[in-house]
Amino acid sequence: MPKIVFSDLSIRNLKPPEVGQKDYWCTKLASFGCRVSQGGSKTFIVKTHNRRISLGRYPDLSVQDARRAAYKVIAEGPEPKATIQPATLPEALETYYATHCASLRPKTVMEATRLLKKLPDLDLTTQQIYKLIDAIEAPSERIHTFC
Repeated sequence: MPKIVFSDLSIRNLKPPEVGQKDYWCTKLASFGCRVSQGGSKTFIVKTHNRRISLGRYPDLSVQDARRAAYKVIAEGPEPKATIQPATLPEALETYYATHCASLRPKTVMEATRLLKKLPDLDLTTQQIYKLIDAIEAPSERIHTFC
């Protein structure tokens, strides 16, 4: 893990690796770094709680702003991951239709809706959902319901 003094000039002059990615770490702030990818993109990162958090890309984010953001993440901790709230089956289906079905063809939406309406309105566990899907006789309907 190479360590360098982070400045605009030093970040600009970082050479991309031939393969994969390479991390460079700041000598002044140990958990603050810059990941350089094979394609040449340079992303500021901070490592905290065994997680790498992306702060932004250079030159869209300056070295000074990235350092301030790194101090903030280190002081306050990373943002919590989004949690999935428990929902009833109709609420989950409503979310599914709004998010996933918006990008599908109308016939696919119609078929998914037809198959999902066969599910009973219960609070189900994952194992119960698999049992319901396995109970569908036609293999192609099982596959479409599962997907």
